[in-house]
Amino acid sequence: MCPSSSLRRRALASAAALLIGVSPLSSGPPQIDDLFLSRAEEQVRRQNWREAEALTRRFLQTSADSGDGHALLGFILFKQQRSKESMAEYVEAAKYRDLTASELKTFALDCAELHLFTDADKWLNRSLEMNPEDSKGWEALGHTKFDEQRYEEAIKAFQHSLALAPRVVSAETGIALSYELLSRLEDAKAAYKTAIGWEAQKPHDPTPFHGLGRVLLKQNRPGEALPYLRQAVELGPDVAQAHEELGKAYSSLNQLAAAQKEIERAVELAPKVARLHFMLGQLYRKAGLSEKAKAELASYAALVGTSSTPDVDAK
Repeated sequence: MCPSSSLRRRALASAAALLIGVSPLSSGPPQIDDLFLSRAEEQVRRQNWREAEALTRRFLQTSADSGDGHALLGFILFKQQRSKESMAEYVEAAKYRDLTASELKTFALDCAELHLFTDADKWLNRSLEMNPEDSKGWEALGHTKFDEQRYEEAIKAFQHSLALAPRVVSAETGIALSYELLSRLEDAKAAYKTAIGWEAQKPHDPTPFHGLGRVLLKQNRPGEALPYLRQAVELGPDVAQAHEELGKAYSSLNQLAAAQKEIERAVELAPKVARLHFMLGQLYRKAGLSEKAKAELASYAALVGTSSTPDVDAK
């Protein structure tokens, strides 16, 4: 099975969390007329977003034509995952001055969060024209190209990012995901292994472990997939798809009790994913649990209809 859109969103979200690490405004001695803005910047540095928002809005009440004020508010709203409002503030800021490369990047990430991937691509490229040494900007572009299903271009953007900042697990994992969706499974496997190697001392990201296990399952090698999928579940216990893939591996190895446990957990985490109910119903049937099997197959039918296939998810 190919990585789902939820995995793509996770990949983009994890990258976005790393992309903006600088204060959007330069600090300096506050002037009397921008005391609120200066205090807002201090709250930004402390990551106290609500207080920073309140202070910035108070500043803008008397300085509505301040590009800096609107840009700062846009950044604060972005950090609160309020993408539409953030975009509106950057548009307002652009009426009074040019946006910086960092501000354009944040605006692009707002676009990506709203699935406006063409716009995100455009503004990330504009940001990178202004600051071509921004490794995280290139990584963000890679994730955006991935979501546009332009996988070859995504690989190039991720590679550019790694040339500027080597050994970044999220960028290498993006390469692996792109290769996987191009059905270049050996290349994907090599990239996943590289990403895993880079976090070998203290693994924290389940995505490359999950990805490598998934590729090995596609290659009909469940025994090899098993340790990677176990690691993925350990690092990401709330990721339904990791439990699903681990359940598939156990099932392929005829370890049906273990498979049942993993698919049950996957259903708990993602109860509206129809195929999981179908899989669990089949496992219950094999275990002789006919009533439970009937209940799961009924749940599957209710989600997608009796004419649907087991791989279809409820919308």
